[in-house]
Amino acid sequence: MSAAGTAAPAVLRAEFAKMRRLRLVPVLVATVGCVVVLACRELLAPGFAADAADPSGPAWDRLLAASALAVRLVGPLVVAVVASRLVDPEHQGRGWLLCRTAGLPAGRLCRAKWVAGGALLVAATAAQSLAVLGAGRLAGIAAAVPAARFLGWTAAVAVVSLVLLAGHLLLAALVPNQLVGLGVGVAGVFVGAVAPALPGWAAAMTPWGHYALVAPAGYRGGELVVTDPSPVPTVAAVLVATVLFAVLTRRLDRREV
Repeated sequence: MSAAGTAAPAVLRAEFAKMRRLRLVPVLVATVGCVVVLACRELLAPGFAADAADPSGPAWDRLLAASALAVRLVGPLVVAVVASRLVDPEHQGRGWLLCRTAGLPAGRLCRAKWVAGGALLVAATAAQSLAVLGAGRLAGIAAAVPAARFLGWTAAVAVVSLVLLAGHLLLAALVPNQLVGLGVGVAGVFVGAVAPALPGWAAAMTPWGHYALVAPAGYRGGELVVTDPSPVPTVAAVLVATVLFAVLTRRLDRREV
């Protein structure tokens, strides 16, 4: 086994240890709570009780549409905060130089941060979907749980968040002022909010627009619309992001600190 291969688990353990000190888990718990509260406001919306009592009613679709909106409003900023908190200690404590001296170049460190931070984001995404589903069950929705749609939606949101995390980690590593990355996250909230009103190709041109493209339900002209999202735009975004992240982090490996 190569030295890099044996060092990888140690690097990841170090990153998880750092995250405990940065209190990233409480941050994600709070944001999951925000998403769930925003989504579950639909339970109190006019007409929801009647839809919930109807075995063929659109109660689950309404809850999925509310979840999609909540993710678009919270997700971009959450990813920006996670990336900023993961990278800022390296800028503040000359961590890049110390890691380079120890044989861990900046690009490989960014890749380790992506794996560690991504694991937390995936767990948070699964938790918020399960919480929304549980809230719907507690509300007494008579229709059968659309488990496949919830699972597909959760997986798609996790993938989009991982793509965003890669971009934000690179931005945070290249720009020491973390307010820049947070500002980009705030801009992403606005893009995500208006993305459903954009043509599909325009939404696909921004990473935040993919939160809207993968939504299984939404509203158009005030009417609830159930969608069957195509995976093609998101798969294309993943491929592009993977290539760019690999190329740019390898350039960081060769950069002098």
